[in-house]
Amino acid sequence: MKHTEIYALHGDIRKSRFRSRIRQIASGRFGVDAEYLINADEIQIKMAQGAKPGEGGQLMGKKVTREIAEIRFGKPGNDLISPPPHHDIYSIEDLAQLIYDLKAVKPGIPVSVKLVAVENIGTIAVGVAKAGADIIEIDGIDGGTGAAMVSSKEHAGLPSEMGLAEAHQALVVNGLRHAVTLRVGGGIKNGIDVIKYALFGADQFSFGQGLMVSVGCIVCKSCHIPNCPTGITGSPEIFKGHPEHTKAYLHSVAGEVRTQLGAMGFSELKEIIGRSDLLQKNPKLLGRAALVDLHRFIRADMAMSTLAEKFPRLTDATGICIPKEKSLNERIIEAGRDAVDVAQNADLVFRIKNQDRAVGATIAGFIAQLYGREGMPNHRRIKVRFTGEAGQSFGAWCIHGLDLELYGFAQDGVAKGMSGGQITITLDYVNTDYGEEIQSVAGNNVGYGATGGTIFIGGRAGHRLGIRNSGATIVAEGAGKYACEYMTRGRVVILGEIENEVGSGMTGGELFIWDPDHQLHAKLHSRSVAVVDCTYVDYQWIHPLISHYHACTQSKLAEFHLKNWAELRRSKRLKKVLPLSVARKMEDYAASGTNAG
Repeated sequence: MKHTEIYALHGDIRKSRFRSRIRQIASGRFGVDAEYLINADEIQIKMAQGAKPGEGGQLMGKKVTREIAEIRFGKPGNDLISPPPHHDIYSIEDLAQLIYDLKAVKPGIPVSVKLVAVENIGTIAVGVAKAGADIIEIDGIDGGTGAAMVSSKEHAGLPSEMGLAEAHQALVVNGLRHAVTLRVGGGIKNGIDVIKYALFGADQFSFGQGLMVSVGCIVCKSCHIPNCPTGITGSPEIFKGHPEHTKAYLHSVAGEVRTQLGAMGFSELKEIIGRSDLLQKNPKLLGRAALVDLHRFIRADMAMSTLAEKFPRLTDATGICIPKEKSLNERIIEAGRDAVDVAQNADLVFRIKNQDRAVGATIAGFIAQLYGREGMPNHRRIKVRFTGEAGQSFGAWCIHGLDLELYGFAQDGVAKGMSGGQITITLDYVNTDYGEEIQSVAGNNVGYGATGGTIFIGGRAGHRLGIRNSGATIVAEGAGKYACEYMTRGRVVILGEIENEVGSGMTGGELFIWDPDHQLHAKLHSRSVAVVDCTYVDYQWIHPLISHYHACTQSKLAEFHLKNWAELRRSKRLKKVLPLSVARKMEDYAASGTNAG
């Protein structure tokens, strides 16, 4: 259950005086940045939804109001597409990295992972526990708020009971049950439901549709269109719900739980967690329901109260305390804390190795904690230079006032969730001759979910450059497949070669690509984007951007374009890629102007 509390924030519409204590990071993140994360009491990674697993999410353009567009860094009236999980998390290792990134921005914060009840979920739950999750939430086919369309729920997911029982048992057998908290959701409505889920192994319980009904929802299944008859979505003038209604509902559920526990002979809920042996099959079941075999779900040796005896926690047999080496993030915080505290400039220099992950995230979180999304005040900057090879998520959650420079290489996830500042990755092109071939200096998913700031890649980036970009400016010498996938805002300039499927799912922003052979059309995702010629206004701001990029990276390709700028403009080889809907509006506008003339 998500709670709210009043708190003070720094200024724009996203900084309401009410906040969600549990903040969700869906696979296709909308507007997640350091400030959003630092103000959470728990961060939840939403791997899937019980009612529509694997679909991803989509907010229809007609529901994207000005307020929603600002919160989610999109444009009013444009669809907001959230990719399904495989665009962000391909494996347990990727999940472990995201958990690491989130804990780096706010050390000590609990991270939960939301899974959908499916067959063999026990194996998944064990992997999630090993990936470092503190809480695992199991959601079933009944979903959370009940907003999913009927067509989405049909043939999708399993009941929460099945997923919860299997996950609990698998964690017990692998000796990991004490390492995580199990939370369950999906159709919980009364005290009997709470008791039942506790017996299957749940520690915590997530209420969704029950809370919606408590404030007036009539479950009419119109959540996907903006005409809710009770005003919960889109019509506040007719909304009649009140927090006291929710409070009364939850007190009633708690009273029912207490009564039922007393009838069973227990005084606390924790005494029955995992006691599935107290459940029995309903003898009144008829037909096919009576044939269901429940032996997999009802086991007598799964009680939490007895697990400590069966699976004692591992201890250090040597008794020798080995001091933990400080991480690079901790060393950066130590060196820069005073400068951030008093809002002064600082220049720091470090060596970096590929085991150093999410570097820069902790100091970004510290800046956000003190100054909000605006970052360092009075144009002060913390500048950190690195040499070497960076591990995954270099510059994650970077914020205004933080500049990171890397002379070397970086792995996947550079500038993930960036909201400001500048990240530069380049090689030493001045003192080293790398030949004519463009060097790969950054891995896949550069700028994933970025909402601001500048990213300079002095070489080639991997696949999905600028994926889910919602406001950052990115310049690179080249990129792999799926550049600017699901992009909603921002500007991306690619000075060299690019691979296929450009702009898949792109609904906003601008992409500029060097097209010497006029073959760009063949590389576009034609159902999402179109290519047009650059305008005079485009060239006016692109030239100083490339000049700045060249000064930061010493890119030979940028130098070539700057020296031949007049020819580049005359030949029209720099092309502009726009969402198809935007390009069509431009064509209609041009046509109407011609007709009017």
